[in-house]
Amino acid sequence: MAKLDSLMVVPRRLYDNAFVFFIGVFAFLAPVDKQMANTALILSTISFLFLLRKYKVDWSSFFKQPLVKPLGYFFAALFVSVIFSTDVLISVREYLRMITYVLPFLFFAILNNCSHSFTYDIKKTGIHAYMLGCTIAGLYAIYQYWATGQLGVSSFYGNRIIFASFMEMVLPLLAVFLIEQPDYKKKSVYFIMGCICLITLMLTQARGPWLGVGSALFVMMIAMRKNIYENKKSYIAVAVLMLVLLTVVSPLYLERAKTLTDLNFSTNYQRISIWEATIPMIQDYPLTGVGLGKFAEIYNEQYYNNPLYKHYFWIHAHNSYLMYAAENGIVNLLAFVYLLFSIGKSLLDQKGDTISIGVFSVVFAIAASSMVDDLLWAPYLAKILWLFIGIALYNPRIQEGPCLILKGEERTNR
Repeated sequence: MAKLDSLMVVPRRLYDNAFVFFIGVFAFLAPVDKQMANTALILSTISFLFLLRKYKVDWSSFFKQPLVKPLGYFFAALFVSVIFSTDVLISVREYLRMITYVLPFLFFAILNNCSHSFTYDIKKTGIHAYMLGCTIAGLYAIYQYWATGQLGVSSFYGNRIIFASFMEMVLPLLAVFLIEQPDYKKKSVYFIMGCICLITLMLTQARGPWLGVGSALFVMMIAMRKNIYENKKSYIAVAVLMLVLLTVVSPLYLERAKTLTDLNFSTNYQRISIWEATIPMIQDYPLTGVGLGKFAEIYNEQYYNNPLYKHYFWIHAHNSYLMYAAENGIVNLLAFVYLLFSIGKSLLDQKGDTISIGVFSVVFAIAASSMVDDLLWAPYLAKILWLFIGIALYNPRIQEGPCLILKGEERTNR
């Protein structure tokens, strides 16, 4: 009897469903509330650890996955620069923080290599939850504009650039699902959500995400040209409707868009002066950089001396690539570029997978807009971006019946 009492019968679905639920909550909350999203991610991590207790992982297969080694090389190279940082403690803290950003990807990379299955389509669950969160945040941003009449909305976020980047990430996903979906009622839902998020993006006045979305949609249409051609009449109608919408809302973005090519426009001039001052910093610390997390302090004290902006304190280089080279050296920049290339290749190798095309377009958008902003490793964006990469590369097996796990043994009841 004592032996029987020691057996703990636990429904496998309890752990599966908890993980799916918290991942969905995290995706939903990411564009809505960063503190609550972090809480959901912590709960996702806890539920994932419970999953690991119940399933056997094939670690040899884990390390053979296409993106695991490039990610390992990236963090190994980054660790070397941390050792030579001008402030090792700060750099170690930032290094550990960056590892937490890729946790959502690691969850799915590990689950890819264990005898595990979900009762739900976690790929679509996570992405649809994010779409819903972005739509709600977008509606609130539209309300902000209606109530105040002020452009540059940020919805629930204090930073309009980060908020605009969430819209930048959702629009390619909505476009991919709209093209892939055969049901016209569901297509209309994606279209309406897309219109809300597009108007919201215009209201943010964030030009970098505008460029990112434009480039991402262009790439996405090339990748899905066959699908578009097969239903060209319906997509011509969609394109016409979008052109009408863009014409109607043109007062929201036209004047701002005209500044994109004006080098003397204030923020354009600021960025150019920041980039010019960052290059000598890279030249002074070419191999290991000044150290992760040390850009702002050293840059403002020693390098930026434009008299027009002497009272400004710049926290980043307004360019992810220059920023990364300045903090971590040129060798690490090459590892960073190699990682981006590996991400793109891994996603494109999932031939015919609609979600992978959508996530590739999202990565392309963020990589493009990161040429004028520091977005690729922005804390709140990086977590959801790596979640999408993990989801896209995950190959789920749908569980068809209830399963029970006994402590010490496993049995399946179908």
